[in-house]
Amino acid sequence: MIAPGRLIPVMDIRRGEVVHARAGDRQSYRTLRSPLIGQTLRHTALQLLQTAGSTRLYVADLDALLGEAPSEAVTQLLHELPECEILLDRGRQLSRELPPNVRPVLPLEAGWSAEEHAMLLPRWQARRPLFSLDLRQGRLADGYQRWDVSGPEAVLALVDRVRAVGYPGLVVIDVARVGTESGVEGICALVRSIRQRWPEVEIVAGGGVRNPRDGQGLIAAGADAILVATALHRGRWNGSDTAITGFG
Repeated sequence: MIAPGRLIPVMDIRRGEVVHARAGDRQSYRTLRSPLIGQTLRHTALQLLQTAGSTRLYVADLDALLGEAPSEAVTQLLHELPECEILLDRGRQLSRELPPNVRPVLPLEAGWSAEEHAMLLPRWQARRPLFSLDLRQGRLADGYQRWDVSGPEAVLALVDRVRAVGYPGLVVIDVARVGTESGVEGICALVRSIRQRWPEVEIVAGGGVRNPRDGQGLIAAGADAILVATALHRGRWNGSDTAITGFG
């Protein structure tokens, strides 16, 4: 069993609607159809939290991540869930005017340099911000070029630099596996290496999670919490391998 609070449902929101994130191709994400989708974003969030047995939520504001203005619908949702810890990814468009329950996620793909992160971090330090270690098929996603590492394979070297900047925690996610239910073997191996090297760092991991067994594997490898979306909507988190009709 995975303890309450260690499973974090994910909402990817584009133009006010929850979309199905798949393989990191954000331009092609389509509206998500699932029994867990409610009439409002708040209703959907509550459904996901109840299904996951969690009080923590991960929200990706795709409007902001695609270079548009941050979503007003997402901003409203942040204020509607004061009892919920929300991990918020808005890329480069984080605002200081965030509710106290929000933890900023600052992603590798945003393209800030190590020096820029060092300047940004103090304003968010009290909120325990997370650095998102964005991977694609096990290699560092774009943005690594600004961290003075040898190449996209130098994952642990980049984590060394992130820790030196002062981040207390990481989101370790293979963006290319998101929404694919392709398994977590590679992420497990990386999480294990990070945990052995930095025992004190907080690790939230995801990308490709299929079922509770995958989640348990990530916890065993050293993750503190797991990100999951597709497996929840498909009804697989209770051990069923039968997809819910209408998911797409």
